[in-house]
Amino acid sequence: MKLYTGFTLVELLITIVIVGILSAVAIPMYSDYIKKSGRTDGVSALLNLQLAQERYRATHPRYSSSITAADASGGLAMLATSEQGFYDLAVVSADANSFVMSAGPVGGGKQAGDMCVSTNFRIDQSGPVVTTAAEKQCWSR
Repeated sequence: MKLYTGFTLVELLITIVIVGILSAVAIPMYSDYIKKSGRTDGVSALLNLQLAQERYRATHPRYSSSITAADASGGLAMLATSEQGFYDLAVVSADANSFVMSAGPVGGGKQAGDMCVSTNFRIDQSGPVVTTAAEKQCWSR
């Protein structure tokens, strides 16, 4: 009589089921962490723009209404996308006393499926503009 060694079909099926269940839980959680880490790209870009606006305002009578124009033309001379390219940046409004800037996810980019897509990050001369609990959660790191 031969002695067979190895795994039975039932053991292999149980292993496949367990791996499938673990994957079904782990992959969405991992995707959420990736999107959350991508949010820091938009947040840090807006904070850098806020500092650039304050530097600009220190030597000019008003805040800049352009991100990409050169300083001599009244702009901040910065890129209109975040450092990692996940967010488009824009000046919503700017005058002598205040400014509002926003960062929205690049269309079809890596942040497209993020829960914070429906609400752009906004910042003004006082700091982050947060009006809802969802926006507060999106600004938290």
